[in-house]
Amino acid sequence: MSEKKRILMVEDETRLLRLLEINLHTQYAVTTVSDGQSAIEEIRRG
Repeated sequence: MSEKKRILMVEDETRLLRLLEINLHTQYAVTTVSDGQSAIEEIRRG
C-alpha cells in the first residue's frame, strides 16, 4: 500500500479543525495546528 499524502491544516476554531480531521484522516496523514507560527514549525520539521 502506498503512503498517505500529507495535509497540514491551520485553523484557530478547534471544533472545525477536529471535524475536518475526522473527515480526512482515513485518506490522508493529517496534521493540525491552531496558528501560523505552529504551521511554520511543522513545515520546517518536514
